[in-house]
Amino acid sequence: MNYNFNDNTLLHSVMFNPFKLESILQNGIMSFNEASKSDFSFTRNTFGYNFDDYISMTRYMYVSFGDKNTSFYNYTLKGITLIVEDQDFIYNHKDMYFNYPDEVFVKDKVDKENIKGILLPLKYLDYLLEELPMFNLKSTSYVNIKHTCDDLINYLKTLNYDVNMPLYNIYLNDLYQVVLKLQKDENNSMLLEEFMECKISLNEFIAKEVQNAFDKKFNKKITTLEEMATFIAEKYNKKIYYIDNLKYVR
Repeated sequence: MNYNFNDNTLLHSVMFNPFKLESILQNGIMSFNEASKSDFSFTRNTFGYNFDDYISMTRYMYVSFGDKNTSFYNYTLKGITLIVEDQDFIYNHKDMYFNYPDEVFVKDKVDKENIKGILLPLKYLDYLLEELPMFNLKSTSYVNIKHTCDDLINYLKTLNYDVNMPLYNIYLNDLYQVVLKLQKDENNSMLLEEFMECKISLNEFIAKEVQNAFDKKFNKKITTLEEMATFIAEKYNKKIYYIDNLKYVR
């Protein structure tokens, strides 16, 4: 099903992270400060341009198709996206920093009632969960990466799946040791390459555990992105819409 975008449709992407998707459908989209006031677990974006009081969003009307320097290209076409309507937003380049021409900001919170559906890129529908990024590999924050992984691990427990914690801690420690080295030599190209390799290895481990958890839940061995997203969408009575990557990349 294709979504009928209007002038004020906003989009917010969550990579392919099932915890983030379900948390937002439960509680809405919150700024860092707003979420900090709450008693539930939340994950801050590991990379992006959210401020403490603001949430970064994509305004569909501002998307320039074929332009790779847009939040639409870098996030919407490369992850699960929440579709938001009836939401006030800010677009003021004089007073705020914007990284993308189609980027806008929402103050404090998007109520869950304003989330009208879930948008999936057709390109990734049949990908296995273990083939997808669970956190943004561009992240430079060890703390945020760990927080994201910890939240996912706790989420998988709700599916009656226990992650291999000794192995997780090994991957995490490898990443941490490289971070310590980078603090002393932040422009070292070999260390930066090692940092990326550690993030990739950690993501592969976490993604495989997500795969195992949903395979166990569905009693199968090839759970795809579409199957996972459908499972979560149906829990919250949300429709899934699809977007054709090839239509927007020229």
